[in-house]
Amino acid sequence: AGRSSDWAFKRLFQLESECRSSTPAVQVEAIGEFPKLLDLFPFPMLVSSAFLKLGDLFRNSPNSLRHHIAQVFEASQHHLAQIAHTEELLKRILVVLYSNDPIARVLALRLIGNASSVFARFPEAQHGTLLRYQSSHPLEIAAAVQTTERMLEFSPGFLGVVWETVQSKADSAQVPDSVRVQLIRSLRHAAPSLQLSTLLYSRCRSWAERPDSTAVVQCAALDTWRSTIQSHNELAADDADFVSGFVAHALASVRRSALALLGRWHPTTQVAEVDAGRLAGVKARLCAHLGAQLGEDMVPDLSELRPATTTLARIETACPPTGPRQSWLFAMTIVEQALRSFGEALRATADTGAQHEPWACTTRMGDAGASHHYRHLASSVMLAVSAATILGGADAKSRAAGAIRDAWLAMSEACEAPGEAAYVRRFLRISWAWCKSMGMELTVAAALPALLDARSCSVACKIAAIASSPRHFGLVSAECVRHVSGFVSALESGNANSHAPTAAWNSMLVILARDRRPTAAKSLDMGVEDMGAEDMGVEDIGDLATTAISKWSAYLCNHAEEPAVCHC
Repeated sequence: AGRSSDWAFKRLFQLESECRSSTPAVQVEAIGEFPKLLDLFPFPMLVSSAFLKLGDLFRNSPNSLRHHIAQVFEASQHHLAQIAHTEELLKRILVVLYSNDPIARVLALRLIGNASSVFARFPEAQHGTLLRYQSSHPLEIAAAVQTTERMLEFSPGFLGVVWETVQSKADSAQVPDSVRVQLIRSLRHAAPSLQLSTLLYSRCRSWAERPDSTAVVQCAALDTWRSTIQSHNELAADDADFVSGFVAHALASVRRSALALLGRWHPTTQVAEVDAGRLAGVKARLCAHLGAQLGEDMVPDLSELRPATTTLARIETACPPTGPRQSWLFAMTIVEQALRSFGEALRATADTGAQHEPWACTTRMGDAGASHHYRHLASSVMLAVSAATILGGADAKSRAAGAIRDAWLAMSEACEAPGEAAYVRRFLRISWAWCKSMGMELTVAAALPALLDARSCSVACKIAAIASSPRHFGLVSAECVRHVSGFVSALESGNANSHAPTAAWNSMLVILARDRRPTAAKSLDMGVEDMGAEDMGVEDIGDLATTAISKWSAYLCNHAEEPAVCHC
């Protein structure tokens, strides 16, 4: 803390002298100290001096040290913007880039790629990178591809310079597949350009349908093809028919890429009239794929089922109805399987010996499988929600809301696994927002009395937020009063056990949350008398909850020596 800028510059000169030592270990250690020094003293003058010294060292050092210097540029990328003499630094690097040593040129390309945030705009760096594509050394070509992709992130105009070169290399069968994949994926930066994205659209299909294209090249072509799909460049029906042929591919990565591309397809009624045969072919392939996936004993892969179901729903929306919606039948099958799988996992991990604690549960999903089952259930339900939104219709939306309700009830039976609380809360928030937007909130709100016994903290907090609102408090007021009154009576009679019932705690939470609302909002709840709390006024309900908490606190103090109470 007491070190000054003078000390920093002295340390910089010391590192420079150590870098010129005759001992390689001292040199490597000194180079590794540069990022630490720059993080401690990020002064523009010090940063510029340090990188210029590294540039000189890079120009005059063997390849072993150049490798470590390139790593320093990668580790200190956030300081590069402070360099005052960027062009001078680039000149030092270009000396190595135009040398006769291919390994040195590879290291220079790597350094330029690491510093592409400041080098990408210079024509000298672009020209030097472009020349490396003419090399016959495979490492040099791979380094040029990686550097090009990094430079395109900061200089999209560079794509026009390397467009023809990258395309010709990607077309060449002599280029290794690993390099071809990188070349094809680097072209995704053409999406903002109307002209280049149109050219890339047709080029991606040719890469995907070439007989000599391997699976990894086809996967890269499909992924890059997806980046070109925009409002001015929609996927044509014949192209969708071609892509749908990949959904039966043996490799899952190719299937996912094809389904993700089809997921960007939005067929219209006009397209269905003109290309009804192609749409029927795509629909048949998707139905066959979904049937095969759901027929397996293992848990289905939602990364394939989600785009397949939504695409099928769009096709059925564009085509005139001829029977039951296959997409909806598949979506409900996926939800039923997810609910069944979640229930089986819940029963398998049930801890029958655990005691009932406030804000805890008798069953906790195990760490190993909890994440999978929670996310699978939530994703399956949201898949049904997406299908219902695409298809429209009151029946589909009502059944999707019912699936949300069933998922809430299933999740309420156990505490969420460690690390899953945020995911569960997000699912609850999004699903409830969808129900409100579609006018289906009463389908979920009708289950509020049953959800008062929720052992999941996330579900309990969401239920408290919903049930305490003026619109829904009347649905649970009688149950809340019954649970809290029964708990108070048990405390007064001395028959209470060492732990408070979960339903009583959740009911108190609902009542107290409602009591914290503004008076104008609470006045809308005066209809609670009709729901079973006819003997209690609005203020008395809040007093009941505070009385229960006070009596529970007194009970704990009076029985503090009991082992069960100490555990609580």
